[in-house]
Amino acid sequence: MLLTLTLASMALNAKEAGAGAVTAKEAVADTVMARAVFADLPVSTLDLLSKNTCLDMLDYWDVDSVYRATNNLKGRSYIRELTPDFIEVQLTEVSTLQIKLLPQRGNTPLIMTVYTVGEEGQPMESDMEFYDSALNPLPKEKFLKAPELKDFIRIPKGSKMTLKEVEQLLPFFTVAYKTEASGDGLTATLELGDILTVENSGKVMPLLSPKLSYRWNGKKFQMIKQQ
Repeated sequence: MLLTLTLASMALNAKEAGAGAVTAKEAVADTVMARAVFADLPVSTLDLLSKNTCLDMLDYWDVDSVYRATNNLKGRSYIRELTPDFIEVQLTEVSTLQIKLLPQRGNTPLIMTVYTVGEEGQPMESDMEFYDSALNPLPKEKFLKAPELKDFIRIPKGSKMTLKEVEQLLPFFTVAYKTEASGDGLTATLELGDILTVENSGKVMPLLSPKLSYRWNGKKFQMIKQQ
């Protein structure tokens, strides 16, 4: 695959330039970059953009210019943020793609993608995927245990409502994930839309903790327990 060839070439060049005793594996680990993943990622969300368009967006970014490229839906796509291990792209008016490289001890970085759809005032929903450095898909449950509705609910002692009663009032929900350029954290936000009546909202909302935080430990995401 082009990404693998590019990484191998970069590693070889680094060694020829005097990289000393750095092994090929270590050199590859140092040269995996979010921009290369963005250009070569084989996922359906990027069917909106050709490889050449992705490369043009990156070239413009390199000269401090945001290129609003025309995508295959005749809308505009542009890069919102780019660092060596992170990129966020506004794919359409209602969808974004985040790519994050997560460090793994003694191995090349794990590639995580977060594709989120939803417009302002409407519930957002994310799809997460994980890949190795050769862009082979990996089982997501190995790296993140998806939150259940009960994880967002906090029933204090003496509450008039039980966990089961709250869950029955929330038959439909989605989860929006978000990562950041700095650090290796992840947040999961409960999205309900307008499924609650005004009366039930007053009962349920005080019992919800709508945002969960996770920490990457080098192998998987662990939920940070709330106080």
